[in-house]
Amino acid sequence: MGYSIMARRKSKDEQQSVRGISPSAQAKAIEKAKAVLSSGKNIVDLPVGNGRRVTFEKIMVPWDKIDSVTVVDTENERDQDLLNDYYCDDILPSFKENGQLRPAIAQWRGDKVDVVDGSRRRYSAKRTQKDFEVYVTKELLTGDEVKFLSEIYNVNKKISLYELGKKYRHYLDLERYKDAKELAKAEHVDPATVSIALKAFDKIPMAIAHKIPAIDVFGRPAINTLTNILESLGGTDYEQVVDGIATMEIAEPESGKVTGKAMNKLFMEQVQALVPKKKVKSQRKHKVLASNGKQRVSLSGETKSGFNLNFSGIDKTKRTLILETIENVIKQ
Repeated sequence: MGYSIMARRKSKDEQQSVRGISPSAQAKAIEKAKAVLSSGKNIVDLPVGNGRRVTFEKIMVPWDKIDSVTVVDTENERDQDLLNDYYCDDILPSFKENGQLRPAIAQWRGDKVDVVDGSRRRYSAKRTQKDFEVYVTKELLTGDEVKFLSEIYNVNKKISLYELGKKYRHYLDLERYKDAKELAKAEHVDPATVSIALKAFDKIPMAIAHKIPAIDVFGRPAINTLTNILESLGGTDYEQVVDGIATMEIAEPESGKVTGKAMNKLFMEQVQALVPKKKVKSQRKHKVLASNGKQRVSLSGETKSGFNLNFSGIDKTKRTLILETIENVIKQ
């Protein structure tokens, strides 16, 4: 099978940068991507974000060869360990019924097909035992070109807040941006989204993230609840809860439609069940020293080192007299 590669300059208004793509520009790019990738052609020309267009040729990978022939590019935004049936619930039904509707995008790296965009389709093809359709190029793409292809041609489901946080933390660690505020502005993202995404990635251990049934719909409220639980624990309690979550098994309900959100709810219920109950010291009853029905003097919190003296219904004059009497006894 032959592979032809072409590259040519694009006009200024067509050029896109991988980082900081404006929402309007991304929307236009997505519409063009849908048209090209749904064309059914064996050879297509795709922009790679820096003024070039590269030619890709369609190949079919038998479902039982997907693991041996293909890999997912390290620049792909999705954490492959998080992919499951819930994460792919929007495309699995169509895969089962009709097979793959839109090819993935890849490049050859040696004898491997390196998937740039389409890791969920790759998972779904294996899961449903359908052949994997891919547009692949022999030309080596740069990291920025791979990122562009992954971000622009990913037209179905957005990545999770946790995965966004992983990406944003990587940007900040590389000092690509000074801080989260600058990142939000440059990436055209709501600062609140950047904040909760970073919180998810920074505060939720990987072992726990991988146990969340449907992390793509694990939103702000759930992230806040889970991180608050973890932050409230210390020492052995924290370790025991994290270990308990890491080994947790969540059974699907026997009846009714099972959704990712429903499974996440079950997950959070089991997490909360693992949290040690706070021990509340029992309140000792007051020991009444003197009482006439309306007025009372009593002891509480009695220990070897002291106690509390309580007055009920006693005016200031009598309280002063009682305290003076006690003081005189101590002085004797």
